Amino acid sequence: MVNWYEKLKGILILRGNEKNKIVTNLAEDFFNVLLIVYDSRPEGKMEMLENFVLRTCTIITDVRINIYVQQEVVRKLNLMLDSMPRDARKKIFSTEEMLLVMSDMGRRILDAGDYDLQVAITEALCRMIPEKQRRELACQWFSMEFVSNAFKGIKDSEFETDCRKFLNQVNGMLGDKRSYSSRWMKILKNFGLISMLAVEVYLSTWQQIMQISNGKQSSYQRKR
Repeated sequence: MVNWYEKLKGILILRGNEKNKIVTNLAEDFFNVLLIVYDSRPEGKMEMLENFVLRTCTIITDVRINIYVQQEVVRKLNLMLDSMPRDARKKIFSTEEMLLVMSDMGRRILDAGDYDLQVAITEALCRMIPEKQRRELACQWFSMEFVSNAFKGIKDSEFETDCRKFLNQVNGMLGDKRSYSSRWMKILKNFGLISMLAVEVYLSTWQQIMQISNGKQSSYQRKR
């Protein structure tokens, strides 16, 4: 499956930022198979994790790959992390390679340009590392102090609310680099509303909604 993965990543990079449903479905199908194999072979879980967690993260952080593909991939990663044994977490996420790629994931949160992707990557980081250790690593993941301090405020028990606060603060401070849900932008585009005026109204309205929203019940449930 490692060979399949390498071929898949090559295709994803080759297609670049072009939105292509066939390519997105190809990536989704690969990771669906990966999850099936992962769930059906308890004795081989550690081998699967060691071979594919790091590789999966590199797809999520590679800016050459389409954002819709990255959304699907990080969702699959979070499913895998949800059932990841505690001993596997300690072994895999303490390696130098994983620490480096987690820093890349932190940077990807800042430049993603998409709120859904930001949420999913934040969730992945929180699933990978225990709350106490995250506070120690936050300054390595985020070079800006206000970002690392905001990230430290995310508690496992209040992930949905705290993640929203974190991203609202980060996107608000980043100004023009604020991220908004690709689903909403797609709706606007489908209705032919993408104009400078429409975008400004949308962004202003969406920011207000995010600031006052109480959010839905969190689906984030860490299994330790």
